[in-house]
Amino acid sequence: HDNLTSIPVDGGSRTFSSAGGVMFSKDKTTLVCYPCAKKGAYTIPSTVSTIEAFAFSECMGLTGITIPSSVRTIGVQAFSYCTGLDFVAIPEGVRVIDEGAFLDAELSGISVPKSVTSIGYYALNNTDDDGNFLPVKKIKYAGTKAAWENIATVGEFDDDFSFRDYLRGASMEF
Repeated sequence: HDNLTSIPVDGGSRTFSSAGGVMFSKDKTTLVCYPCAKKGAYTIPSTVSTIEAFAFSECMGLTGITIPSSVRTIGVQAFSYCTGLDFVAIPEGVRVIDEGAFLDAELSGISVPKSVTSIGYYALNNTDDDGNFLPVKKIKYAGTKAAWENIATVGEFDDDFSFRDYLRGASMEF
């Protein structure tokens, strides 16, 4: 997995396809897996509506990501441990940022559109050496503070907490 720079898919597959070495669903609406040894920035095709769980996880050579407005869901830990990323701009149209989507990606900042209706636990967090959860340093939300407070928390966790509880200390911009 650490040396994988391309994911070839047999042209006869009824389920999957490959473009530029990246694995997609046959109809290219779901990005399934990005090869972890591939380096540089990547632009997700505009046919994609779902970034599958763990699709980019541990792709430390990924230095930039362009997410198209066609994407509606960023799956569980989709970009976890992508430490080559610095700032991610999530476009208007994305509705779900699932559990741990950017966990330990060590982002300096992220912009969240007002189209987001739910954010999962630890989606925008890093952990320190002691296992404590730390928020992404800067979060820019395109909506109002009141709208931010109404975003639902997705995932299984203690009902007394929300994703916002793990973002205390982040620099918030509305």
